[in-house]
Amino acid sequence: MSVYLDNAATKVPAPEVVKAVEECFKEFNANPLRGMYETSLRATAAVAEARETVAKFIGAQPDEIVFTRGATEGLNMAAMMLARLFGADATVCVGEAEHHSNILPWVKNFKKVDFGLGQAAEHKIVALSTMSNVTGAICEAPKVNGIVVVDAAQYVAHRIIDVKKLGADMLAFSGHKIGAPMGVGVLYIKRDLMNKLAPVYYGGEMVNGVEMMGGEIAMNLAAGPQKFEAGTLNLPGIVGLAAAIKLIEARGGIEKLNQRVVELTEFAKNKMAKLDCQIYAAENGIITFNMNGVHAHDTAEICARNDVCVRAGYHCAEPYLKSLGWGACVRVSLSADNTESDIEKLVEVLGAVPEAIKQEMLERGNYPECKGELSECDLSRNLVNESCGDEITVQVKLADDVIVDAKWSGHGCAISQASADYMCERLVGLSLEQAKEVRKKFEQLVVSGKEDDVLLKLNRLAEVSRMPARVNCAKLAWKILD
Repeated sequence: MSVYLDNAATKVPAPEVVKAVEECFKEFNANPLRGMYETSLRATAAVAEARETVAKFIGAQPDEIVFTRGATEGLNMAAMMLARLFGADATVCVGEAEHHSNILPWVKNFKKVDFGLGQAAEHKIVALSTMSNVTGAICEAPKVNGIVVVDAAQYVAHRIIDVKKLGADMLAFSGHKIGAPMGVGVLYIKRDLMNKLAPVYYGGEMVNGVEMMGGEIAMNLAAGPQKFEAGTLNLPGIVGLAAAIKLIEARGGIEKLNQRVVELTEFAKNKMAKLDCQIYAAENGIITFNMNGVHAHDTAEICARNDVCVRAGYHCAEPYLKSLGWGACVRVSLSADNTESDIEKLVEVLGAVPEAIKQEMLERGNYPECKGELSECDLSRNLVNESCGDEITVQVKLADDVIVDAKWSGHGCAISQASADYMCERLVGLSLEQAKEVRKKFEQLVVSGKEDDVLLKLNRLAEVSRMPARVNCAKLAWKILD
């Protein structure tokens, strides 16, 4: 049985939620709003009930709740609609600790975006996350005269939400953060603002009527949230979201559940403090750290081999992590369903990480054999894997288009280093064209796992095919041949 410690990414649905979704599929899997037959009427009623459940959960009114695919879609919709309302020249301020989903939509839709909430009052739009997905820190929304857009993807699982007290004009979250199915979320839009916004998507059910008038199409948009919900809604997801919220309430509410999370966080922090690691943050169930001298991806992979599920990398918050000087790191994220035993297992596995790394190097041929720098070279490239911070420089010396020597230097995870080392050894003696053919076979290897005699030691990396997140690590050094 795996120990699941990646709740900030997705919380596993409880049996009650799975049962509610299963009943939806079996008993009323029909298009809501569109039919007069029994199952469609039940579907329509289920959506209305879910809208009321969500509204009560965040202190809103049902006609202010728009169903989406998740927080990312909700934030994109918010940025696009506000850009149309105010124009791309409107001033936008984004918080420092934002997820990419609350950075990229604003940068894409507005000409200038300022980062940091210090001057928030001077901006037309302020977008911020009220809880960081890498530190667990809570950030209260500033009191401003402009439009406040809240990314509550993490906050929703740890704090009671009252959109009025938050001062939110728009607020987005994903259902899967609180144990609902993936692919369903909410965008709250304050009623007064909703009436001013034009929808992003057009199609069925978001209009009251469509007519051809004078050779042109005229449409009469639906009122309220329906205007923003073009097409068929994700009925099973919406039913699952309502079930997840009801389960939270049945278990005593968010505050009670988060108190348990806080207790587990402190327990884990104290246990991990005895390890050879650096803990960067530990708050509200999120513990961000690195084992000393070990790349985050290697730590996460060793945990995975021992049935402990953690996350590693930049956590879709690359600018923030780089500004802190942390780089790629490991994240443990707890829920009230975790136990002290889960944390004991984590600590046991983490304690064995340094020795596991040493053993891995031995099994892969005691690399590095080709690490170093050439005094003279014909090709040289500094290569960076943006997803995890690996940075490697590869140098190649040629004689009549034949590779006569190759070296690499830099830092990275065990996969990127092993790949660079094996590559440099394998390419010596090959022409550039032959080297490119070997590269093709290697890239097939790390995707399919199918070994090839031509690859020699590189076949030791066939296991990468089981870990899509590490394919780019394995391919990094090979970019010297681009």
